Amino acid sequence: MQQKNPRARWSSAHLVGLFVLTMAFISINCGQPAEDGVGFTKQSLYSGAPTGDRGRLLWEATRAVVGINNADSEDWSPVGEMFATASYVSTDTGAWSSLRNAAEYAYGGVTAYYVSCRADNDTSNNYTPCSLTKGSDTVSEYECQNGSCSNNYHGGQCKAFANLVAYRSGIFHGTNWAWKSFPSYAWISSNCSNTTSGSIQAGDVLVYPNNHTLIVARVFSSTSVMVIDSNWVRPNSDESGNGYELIGAHEMSFSGSGLGDLDNYKVLNCVYNNDCTSSCN
Repeated sequence: MQQKNPRARWSSAHLVGLFVLTMAFISINCGQPAEDGVGFTKQSLYSGAPTGDRGRLLWEATRAVVGINNADSEDWSPVGEMFATASYVSTDTGAWSSLRNAAEYAYGGVTAYYVSCRADNDTSNNYTPCSLTKGSDTVSEYECQNGSCSNNYHGGQCKAFANLVAYRSGIFHGTNWAWKSFPSYAWISSNCSNTTSGSIQAGDVLVYPNNHTLIVARVFSSTSVMVIDSNWVRPNSDESGNGYELIGAHEMSFSGSGLGDLDNYKVLNCVYNNDCTSSCN
């Protein structure tokens, strides 16, 4: 009996299907953030929340604090401060690795120097203050400091965390979803305008050069602005959160001085143009 050629079984429909699957595999591995299939489509949260790209970034930042299952219902009512209640950095290890390996976050030949105050060898600090025992090279150990997180989820230094959120939101990235870093503090100081109580809005990425970076969650008044960041909230009321690198949210205002006064922050509007090379607006 004549044996049939097995190649004859591959019809044109099979070949088309194989091509589609192959292209899907290629697109998945071209560096696109490994989102959960939700963050790219969410456009709003509470009533009056921003839509479009601002909505996407704000939803991603919200998810970093309350988790993917609770992000849709978070209205960001004013509170003194709150800690993240769900994993974030470990839910996309590819994006975390891209952040850690970015040249802009290295210093003196040390990878991820500006991502975390703790050195990768876990035996020393890159700088102080630093209250960590695990470096950022092993994301699961870093996120929970090799123990139970229990509302102590770590997200790195403030600028690195905000950059990670912008990248994972899908609005700030390089060609073929390659990693893209925020500009330097010097560039931001020279090119970006200060925020004001009349212009601030939810979704703003605010930078106090050489000091702090945050994302605006909701504006109630000039004395009540909810923000999302890392390395601010503190485990104990009698100490600063600097050096703990905890993800959280807290209230700020246009008053006071230093880090706590929003008047000192620049607006990184260029994030929404996916281009922070020539203009900040």
